Amino acid sequence: MQRQVGVDIFSDGEFRRSWFSAAFADSIEGIVDDPDAVFVSSWQGEQGELADQVAADIGFAEQMVGAKLRQTRRLTGHESSFFMQHSPGPFKITMPGVMTRTRTWYKPGVTDEFYPTRADLIQDVVQILRGEVRALIDEGVTYIQLDSLRYVIQLADVSSRQQMVESGEDLEQALDETI
Repeated sequence: MQRQVGVDIFSDGEFRRSWFSAAFADSIEGIVDDPDAVFVSSWQGEQGELADQVAADIGFAEQMVGAKLRQTRRLTGHESSFFMQHSPGPFKITMPGVMTRTRTWYKPGVTDEFYPTRADLIQDVVQILRGEVRALIDEGVTYIQLDSLRYVIQLADVSSRQQMVESGEDLEQALDETI
C-alpha cells in the first residue's frame, strides 16, 4: 500500500509497538515501575481522553531506574529483522531518543545509588543507543529516526513544566540537556 501511494521509504507506522518508548523497558533491565509516580496526562485536543484511556489500557506506568542498566536484547532487532524479510525496498527504523525517558527515570534516593547524577544515567543510555545504531547500520538499515517527545510531553506542557519546577529541576538546564 505504501508503494501504491508513492512512498519510497517503508515503515510499519510503529503499529507493532505498544508504546513509542516500549523498546527501552522491553530490552533493558534496571527499569522498574515507580510506585510513587503519578502519570500526568498531557494529551490535548479532541481525542485527548481517548489517548489517556489507551495509555491506561496498555498499562502505561511511570518508571524509574532502580538498578544499573543492562541491555538484555536488541532494542529494534525484531523490527529490523521483520523489515529485512518483508520490505519491498529501503525502510526506516524508529527508536526512542536518549532524552525520551531519562528525566523521569532518574529518581533521587533510588537511582543515585547506581548513577550519581542524571548525566551519568544519560551516558549509559547514550552507549546503549549508540550500540543499537551501529547494529542497524551493520544490518544495512539506511534510515534511522531517533524519536523523542520530551519537547512536547515534558517541556511544552504547562502541567509537566510545573511538576518539573516543583521537583527542583531547572527548566533552562532541562532544555539544554534535551538539545
